[in-house]
Amino acid sequence: MRPIIGVSVTSPEDYDPLSAGANDDVAPSFAWVGDSRFRMDLLNNRPLCGAGDPELVVESPTELRIRFPIVDPNAICILMLAPVSFEFALPAVASGRPLAITVTYEGGPQVDAATLA
Repeated sequence: MRPIIGVSVTSPEDYDPLSAGANDDVAPSFAWVGDSRFRMDLLNNRPLCGAGDPELVVESPTELRIRFPIVDPNAICILMLAPVSFEFALPAVASGRPLAITVTYEGGPQVDAATLA
């Protein structure tokens, strides 16, 4: 199965990952936006410098992997703590609930994991 590419969307106005004393190494958060669509919100301070759009791969009916591929390994990035959001459409094969989601960043050791009920 080919990866599903996340579509960049506007982050929700109430998305504030640094509230309540959280540090700036905050992991992505996930929310349903329809029966078969979900949104991933995160800060661009994650290892996104030079990364392309996130790719979603269905590992099983209850397991998803989102990978940020490096498309420009020589990118020079200025870090700004701004939220970014991506929306994904799920194929019918990802019908189980809850969904275990693993997020990886090509070329880096960072791995984030979450559950979407």
